[in-house]
Amino acid sequence: MAVPTFSSVTPTSGHPGGRELVRISGTNFRLPDTLPTTTPTVRVRFGSETALRVDVVDVHLLEVLTPQYREADLALPAVAIEITNLDNAGVAIPGETVTAAAAF
Repeated sequence: MAVPTFSSVTPTSGHPGGRELVRISGTNFRLPDTLPTTTPTVRVRFGSETALRVDVVDVHLLEVLTPQYREADLALPAVAIEITNLDNAGVAIPGETVTAAAAF
């Protein structure tokens, strides 16, 4: 079991309209078993919203496209970032989730 960790996010905030590139640093992000693959190996959520795209650059870096929030015209407080490793079927691996409170 490789529990992911969270070290940092750049930038630390964004527009509620989403579609912004964010880099997340940490450890133990699951790489695909084979390339190319269309099945995601990591899921990232910003609060309750799932990222539009997650690219696992390596086990220490994710490049993520932020989601659009339903309340796009409101100033939103910082939200948690939840990172979950996924199995080959795209299902969450039990115990392989980390949450960083108020990280973005």
